[in-house]
Amino acid sequence: MSESRITEEVRDVVQNELRNEFRVDLESIQPADAFEDYIEANPKGSKEATLSSHRSRLKPFIRFCDNESITDLNDLTGRNIVNYTTKLDNSDRADTTIVTHLNTLTVFLRYCVRIEAVHPDIPEKIEIPKLEDGEDVRDAHVSAERMEQIRAYLDKYEYASTMHVLVVLMSEFGLRISAIRALDCGDFQPEEDTPYLTLESRPDTDTRLKNGERSERWVAVTDYTAELLHDYISERRPDVTGQYGRKPLIATDAGRISGSTIRKYLYMVTRPCVVGDCPHGRTQSDCDAFNSNDQAYSCPSSESPHSIRRGYITHELNNDVPAHVLSGRCDVTEEVMGKHYDTRSSSEKMKQRQRLFEKTHRNKSPYGK
Repeated sequence: MSESRITEEVRDVVQNELRNEFRVDLESIQPADAFEDYIEANPKGSKEATLSSHRSRLKPFIRFCDNESITDLNDLTGRNIVNYTTKLDNSDRADTTIVTHLNTLTVFLRYCVRIEAVHPDIPEKIEIPKLEDGEDVRDAHVSAERMEQIRAYLDKYEYASTMHVLVVLMSEFGLRISAIRALDCGDFQPEEDTPYLTLESRPDTDTRLKNGERSERWVAVTDYTAELLHDYISERRPDVTGQYGRKPLIATDAGRISGSTIRKYLYMVTRPCVVGDCPHGRTQSDCDAFNSNDQAYSCPSSESPHSIRRGYITHELNNDVPAHVLSGRCDVTEEVMGKHYDTRSSSEKMKQRQRLFEKTHRNKSPYGK
């Protein structure tokens, strides 16, 4: 047995002795039940997007407990925490992803301390790696190639469906969820020389844009999108009116579509198995992410709406669309765009600058003859 393993066992023995001496009465609870209670408790008043992220980050830990036969969180030890951390380290997850998983696990276990499910020292056993400067910037995005496959599938099999329209609005305009929800049927202007959508913040009727009135703008749409929206409204959109007397553009039978429903649709359609083979070696019969649309987010390769927005902005930047133009179209400052949305490599940025330079100066230096 290795020296480190012996040290871990000795440490656990000492910890158990200390626990017996300074006993804390715990209430028995299964990991999965504590997880559901935690989500139901709505930590820190979290929005649905945050809760969805917490679900996806904690699922691996709940599966770990099941695999390790930990049926009662009262029995969770420091060694379990070390083993789980090691498992994350040995996975193909990025360092930033591991850090966010462990941060969320810490919050969850502190909740478990409050409900007397784990010993108070357990959350402190989690050692969160330090990230280098800039590593906290997320770079997950849906590539242009993958989005082209998804759009081709929807064009053929789901034309003018709610899912189809959502994907087009996200992938062709980089709209936020709040912007998609804010659209009414009357905000679509198809008869103009240039068809467009009017984005208006209406906080009094539950559709505030992210930056309020500063987010308001007109967004030109292509002829293809104008036709798609026309077909959706006339053929597929439920004929409903929202609670404030408005007619939402993207609707369900219950009224204006919710943010959580938009996320579910996008998690569903970005599962690789929708347009190809599973890259994780799973079979459809035993994959919860395939068999339940409500579990689509648990697919390791499904993507969030934000990843689609980031993919759109990255693609446009790679195609020489000026940052200030995208800033106005997507309602994001150039500074934020550069830090959180621009996933291009230094090489790609250099080549783009060279293309623009050559295009402007026709291969001649402005100071040359």
